[in-house]
Amino acid sequence: MGSIIADENRQLMTFDEIRSLNPEFVEIALHSHSHRNYSQISLQEAADDIHQNIRTLEEKAIPFTKVLAYPYGKFPKKGARKKEFFSILEKAGIISAVRIGNNVDYYPWKNKFEIKRIDIKGGDSFAVFKWKLKFGKTRL
Repeated sequence: MGSIIADENRQLMTFDEIRSLNPEFVEIALHSHSHRNYSQISLQEAADDIHQNIRTLEEKAIPFTKVLAYPYGKFPKKGARKKEFFSILEKAGIISAVRIGNNVDYYPWKNKFEIKRIDIKGGDSFAVFKWKLKFGKTRL
């Protein structure tokens, strides 16, 4: 929800446009505020970013689900740092988080903060999209 500058010509939705989406078809969730890689910043920076993402959605009256899709699919993955990061998510009220795993993950999850998701790219054709939904990846 922050400032993504990778493509200056990219048209982003306004908060009014997001609010106008039909909640029967579109669910808004968390994806960070500044779109920084959580495995490459401090835990405090990650916590601040997550809280800013939540505050912004609340201030703009955007209904959302407290599920986080990690920016770049990345998060701290080792030892005490991983445990503390997951504690930050828990304290923020995040109920689950998804990473890129190029596989379909089924409930009940092994870890609610490490749910695998399929990496869908904007340039994927509809055939590739259907293939990824079926197999989780483009090659078997």
